[in-house]
Amino acid sequence: MKKNKTKSILLAFLVLIIAGATYMYFTPINRAPLDRIVQSNGEVTDDIVRILGWTGIRIVNDKMPADPDWPTWKVMIPSRKLEDVVKVTNGDLDQSLSWSQRKDKNPSERWEMKGSYSHNQVKYIVDLYFNNLKMGKVDAFPKQEYQGVLFLGATLSRVRMRLAHLNHLIETGKIKGPIYLLTGERTLAEAAEETEKDMLDNSILPIKAEWIRPASLPNDEGAMVKMVFDQSKHSGLNESDIIMVYTPKKEGEMRATTEGTVIKWLEQAQPKAGTYLAISNQPYNLYQQLVIQRVLLKQGRPDIKIEVTGASLDEEGEDEYRTPQKVAILLDNLNRIFYELKTMKDSTELQKLKK
Repeated sequence: MKKNKTKSILLAFLVLIIAGATYMYFTPINRAPLDRIVQSNGEVTDDIVRILGWTGIRIVNDKMPADPDWPTWKVMIPSRKLEDVVKVTNGDLDQSLSWSQRKDKNPSERWEMKGSYSHNQVKYIVDLYFNNLKMGKVDAFPKQEYQGVLFLGATLSRVRMRLAHLNHLIETGKIKGPIYLLTGERTLAEAAEETEKDMLDNSILPIKAEWIRPASLPNDEGAMVKMVFDQSKHSGLNESDIIMVYTPKKEGEMRATTEGTVIKWLEQAQPKAGTYLAISNQPYNLYQQLVIQRVLLKQGRPDIKIEVTGASLDEEGEDEYRTPQKVAILLDNLNRIFYELKTMKDSTELQKLKK
């Protein structure tokens, strides 16, 4: 049995052709945003090169001339290859140029991230991110049947945004249960607008009149997600359709991670083969897609495919990212995408060497 599982993992990695951007485990809806970031030859696109340029990173003898408005370059990298790009954006070459906001082997929470960017850097990076890479949009809504839905935990406001999107999908009859709530251990934070006042706010999503406030409000993400569902879930969603998957954080971690919650789901639900829909929100859909699919492949479940959806950002929502701190969030998200792609590519090459 163990031998067969090892063979399954090996095969999964071998058939995953990262350099071709035609990922076997990415359905067309999820490949479109990826193709705007990485080309079929494994090099990043012109728009990524432009964002690199706006952060002082340039490419030696690149086919695209440098924009005269770019800031003075701080480092030259040898090529557009993903592996060369991620070395600098992940801080492996020079921490001062890093897009990554990781600290002490833990990712910073997004509300804690910091950035120091000029007005022009903010303007052009945000324009490229949303207008060219279209990281605020959802390309199309998938039209197939799903084995189930993975609702990804988050901060309070994003949980409400995601539930609003899920309610809409249920209302239109496009999806049904089971709904797996993938959440985990994380202490709620005032800085993330998760106070008692915020928990009773109905500006993002109406709270049902019949909802009864508990004696004490949650102080942990798992209990908060359940409370939000109790407050505002669609009337067509039965309690029997909702399955809580709660993951304790590991020692040394600030919170449970997406990777950990997916592993817990596999262990607890023993899901059938097929395609599942994950609910996130932009601009994080692609990153979540990559993390989940990598974990599934690593766990020997190439028979499970994931599509990720989430409400698009409107113009006002995109404009909220026009601050140095929010640009830091966007760049960190891009670096995470690069890093996931590189990790999957490295795993493929390693398995080829072992064969």
